[in-house]
Amino acid sequence: MGRKSKQRRLSEPGQPIAGWPSEADFAGVELEAVLVDVPQDGRYLDVVGESRCQSVLEVAAEGRSVDGARQPDHIGVLLPEPTNVYDANAVRVFLPAGRVGYLSRDDAVRYRATIDELAARGQVLAARASITGGWDRGDGDRGSFGVVLYMNDPDSLLREIREGSEQSTSPAQPAVVQAAAYPVVPADWYPDPTGRHAHRYWDGAVWTGHVADNGVSSWDPIPS
Repeated sequence: MGRKSKQRRLSEPGQPIAGWPSEADFAGVELEAVLVDVPQDGRYLDVVGESRCQSVLEVAAEGRSVDGARQPDHIGVLLPEPTNVYDANAVRVFLPAGRVGYLSRDDAVRYRATIDELAARGQVLAARASITGGWDRGDGDRGSFGVVLYMNDPDSLLREIREGSEQSTSPAQPAVVQAAAYPVVPADWYPDPTGRHAHRYWDGAVWTGHVADNGVSSWDPIPS
């Protein structure tokens, strides 16, 4: 197990979120997240930019099988990235292992009103997420990982959140808001996401060059 780090709140209870954490700070942040319902019609959003986050997705998926990710089901949280030099409206998507991509430019704009309304009361938006792809059928037949988020359209989502907020004081609605430290994948040895070795060491934030085969360790960094 990894060493438990000291947690800090993103904001004081009931107070607006004044700033969004960097990726380096994410593991040490305690989030108060509103988990929205899975749409009845099964609609989902495709997360973009996941091609640059394959190593993180490998950890989150807990490895590959012939059918795909061994652990496909997660909860994703959405955090704006106002310092993004390419898009000031960018919204990052985090799973427990770290950032796995972004909302598309259009979706980031469409859902920003919901994100901002929650942020004004010190909360972040969370949704059920699934890791797609990621199969390994041998002989080099390996699929890339993807991510989808199960969320309603923006107008329906705002209504859902507002109704949940009104009901959250009722004993019948104790779990509308979930406040807990978001877990992170501990530093440890995991199956090598590149497939070049049996195991590679994850330091809690990135894949290192430390690898092992049949109990023999060596050094083979992942090309940047």
